[in-house]
This record gives sequence, structure tokens and C-alpha cells, in this order.
Amino acid sequence: MGFGGYVDDGFTFPFYWIAHAIPAVGGYTTCTFLIPMARFSETGEACAALARVVGSAVQAVYILHAGLYWCYVGNMVSVTYFAFLKPTFGVTFKASICVGLLVLVEAVVFGALAQYGVFAPSPGAAGPKKLFGMF
Repeated sequence: MGFGGYVDDGFTFPFYWIAHAIPAVGGYTTCTFLIPMARFSETGEACAALARVVGSAVQAVYILHAGLYWCYVGNMVSVTYFAFLKPTFGVTFKASICVGLLVLVEAVVFGALAQYGVFAPSPGAAGPKKLFGMF
């Protein structure tokens, strides 16, 4: 997909980008937001309380997944920019604008996840309350 922006063909990069985006948005992105909605709902909390180790593990794995998801998004944006937008259209952006947009998007996403209680300690956890079920 990335090399498709460097060939003299206006079809290759958009075709591979869309062919990649359909399953990525349909699967990876959708699951990134649906898993915490299910896990941190009342039913998900009750399910996690039945098996505390697994409930905490799901929470920890999701937090790792969410962090790696943002690495994936950043890489896809950079591939799109460096392999297609910049060489094809000569589009350039200041680094400060890119960082500002990234911070804004992450603030919105983390704010939404906080509304679902993703970062709150599990209510049924034994012992002192732990952040993310780990700390």
C-alpha cells in the first residue's frame, strides 16, 4: 500500500488504501470502541466479578490494545501522508499542527473512554483499589 503512492499510477494507492480500510474500520477500529463499552457496562462488570483474574486481564489487555491501536493509526496517517499526499499533491503540514490534532483526537477518545469507566478500578477487586486493575 505504501509503495503504491510512489508509482505513476493514480489507482494503486487509493485502491489498496480502501481495500485495507474496509476491514480495518469494520474490525479493528470497531472492536477498539465496542470492547470497553461491553466490558465496563453493568453486565460486563458482573461477568468480570465472576472470574476476577480474567476480568482484570481483559482490562489490562484492552489498555495495551488501545495504546497499540494509536500506534497503528499514527502509522496509517504517516503512510498516507508520506506515500501519497506529499508526493502526489505536494501537501505539507507544520509539525505543530499535526501534534495539536493528535492531542485533540486523543483527548476526545480518552474522555469518551473515561465516561464508560475504563480507567476506574474494578468495584469487586480484592484488596486496595488498583488503577487499571494492575497498579
